[in-house]
Amino acid sequence: MKGGTMLTRQEKMIVMLIESKQPLKIDDLAQNLSCSPRTIRNDLTQLEKHLPIDIKIERKPGIGISLLGNEVSKRNLLNAMQRKSKASLKEAQERQERILFHLLMRQDPITLGALAEHFFESKKVIREDLEHIGLMLGKEGLTLHIQTRVGIYIEGNEKKKRDFLAAMINETPRSEDDLIHFFKTTSIVKVNHILARYAPELLEENVQKNQLSSIAIHILFMVARIEANASVQLRQQDRKILSDSKKALQLSEDLTQALSESFG
Repeated sequence: MKGGTMLTRQEKMIVMLIESKQPLKIDDLAQNLSCSPRTIRNDLTQLEKHLPIDIKIERKPGIGISLLGNEVSKRNLLNAMQRKSKASLKEAQERQERILFHLLMRQDPITLGALAEHFFESKKVIREDLEHIGLMLGKEGLTLHIQTRVGIYIEGNEKKKRDFLAAMINETPRSEDDLIHFFKTTSIVKVNHILARYAPELLEENVQKNQLSSIAIHILFMVARIEANASVQLRQQDRKILSDSKKALQLSEDLTQALSESFG
C-alpha cells in the first residue's frame, strides 16, 4: 500500500468491493457501513491514496463503484488487511487485559480521561475496551460501573475477582515477559519459590504447562493489591474451610509466615 493508514470503515468497504461480483451503489455502501453517502464519497477519495498502484477505484454514475485490478493483487490486498486485522485484535485483547488488571488493583474509581492517559490511547478506544470488559465481567458475576461524576470501578466478590484473573491469565500460555504486564518479576519468583517449598504439588502440573498455578495467581493478586494499598478480603466461608481442615490451616499459616518474611 501507499503511505498512510485506512480507517476500519474504509477497510470494510474495500472488503465489500473485492468480494462483490457487481458494482456497489454509494447508498448501499452507506447503509451497510452505517454512515452517510457523503462519508462514503470522502472515504473513496482517501482510499485512492492508500491502494496499491495496480488497483483502482472505478466510479460509474447510475451503476456503482467497482475495484479494478487483477485477482492476484486483490487477493494479496485482502490477505494483508486480514493480517493487520488479526494483529489489531491481539493488541486490543492485550490492552483490555491490562486495563482490567489495572481496575482490579485499584481501591478507588478512575476517570475515563485518566485511563486513556495511562494507556496512551484515545477516550474512544478506552470506551470501546470497557464495553468488552463489562461483558466479560458480567458473565462472571462481576459488575463494571462507569459513572460520570464517580468514575470507573469493578464491583463484586473478591474471590470472584481473583478466580476471573487466574482464568484470564492461564487461558493462553504466557512467558515471564508477558506476565510482567500483571505482576512484578521479583514477586513471581518469590511466590513460586515459597510454593515450591511448602506446597510443591500445587506447582507441578502448571509448571509442565508453562503456566502460573491458580494459587500463585491468587497470592500475587493479593500481594499486588496490598502494595497498591487496596483491600484484600477473606470470606467467612473461606475462614470456615481453613478452620475445619488442620492441613489447610497449617499450610495457610506456613505460607502466610513465609510471605511475610519474603515481602516484608
